[in-house]
Amino acid sequence: MSNCFLPVVMCVVFPLVDDITVFIPSNKAFLDLPESTREYWRANPQEYKKQMQYHIVQGLFPTELLVDELLLTTLDEPLLARFNIYNHTKMSDIATYQGSVVSSGNFSAANGIIHLIDQIVDRNRIQSISTINFLESNGTSFSKLSQVIEAARDSKPVKEALSRNNTLFAPNDDAFSKLPGGYFDKLIKDRLHCEALVLAHITQFGTYFTNGIIDGEIIPITGWKYNTTVSKNPEGIRFGNSNALKVNLATTNGVVHEIDTLLISPPEVELGVSQN
Repeated sequence: MSNCFLPVVMCVVFPLVDDITVFIPSNKAFLDLPESTREYWRANPQEYKKQMQYHIVQGLFPTELLVDELLLTTLDEPLLARFNIYNHTKMSDIATYQGSVVSSGNFSAANGIIHLIDQIVDRNRIQSISTINFLESNGTSFSKLSQVIEAARDSKPVKEALSRNNTLFAPNDDAFSKLPGGYFDKLIKDRLHCEALVLAHITQFGTYFTNGIIDGEIIPITGWKYNTTVSKNPEGIRFGNSNALKVNLATTNGVVHEIDTLLISPPEVELGVSQN
């Protein structure tokens, strides 16, 4: 097995640590890196080392022990990595390590197990905070969504949805600005409707990294009242009628995709707004 990642692992980590599982990016993953990234790593070898250590997991994890939504402790502590399995009826299942597709695995090494992945996982995109805290820390983009969540925060269904493993399709402030004038002010005064709006943007089941989902896939939303259909093409990805602006923003309990339009239309939303 030839891979340019391996010498780094052998020199820096393998002689020092036993019982590890390594998710090794392919040669193509390294070749696809922007030259600016390579230059940064050459100038900052400790950052490069931490980046590589994020691909190394404490403990032995053959394929049969890698289950959906498994959180793995990396050598780049305290950062964790999430393993997911996406079941598809028209093609083989897709397994991902923090959103990077696992192409093959169960290779033996002297002190561990090796799996191959198709991309380098950028550790700097990993948030060591929950989804709700991520939104609060990015208030300039999600201030209106945060207000809606706050209005519904005492709701048991919202608490449960936000605390479990989830995917949040997060409308940014520009998405809310598309609503009719005065609509948002009415919305945040109606707790039940805020609850419905929040739940309409959180998945019923777990974490959906974009590399695990396919074009035409239907993703169930909390409570099964809504679904969103995925459209993938070379230009980008859409969830329903909304464009994904930033994807795979990982948190400790899932992933956030920033979208430019609410997943449910204003006429549906208005049904729950109190007319005062």
